[in-house]
Amino acid sequence: MPTLPVEGGTIKVSIEDAQSRFNLNSIGGTDPASLANLQVLQRLLDVLHLDPQLANAVADWIDTNSEARAEARRTSTTSTSIRLIAPPTGPWRASTSCA
Repeated sequence: MPTLPVEGGTIKVSIEDAQSRFNLNSIGGTDPASLANLQVLQRLLDVLHLDPQLANAVADWIDTNSEARAEARRTSTTSTSIRLIAPPTGPWRASTSCA
């Protein structure tokens, strides 16, 4: 979209389809829908040439209990690229939750 001139500056408008985003909070449960979404994230990571097991670490990070998932525990010890530190055990609320 073009930039629109206004008094004292300009305005640029853009539209983004939020439906194309992947909701990381959808993988934190143990119900069939959460497990299916976990598999979707694993496939997405694989397509991006990233370790699909990162999905297990993310799921463990956002689930509501304080126990490590077996898959995340295995991943964190076999991959040097994954390091879990005191997971918050709750949904991500903003991108700053990752920092």
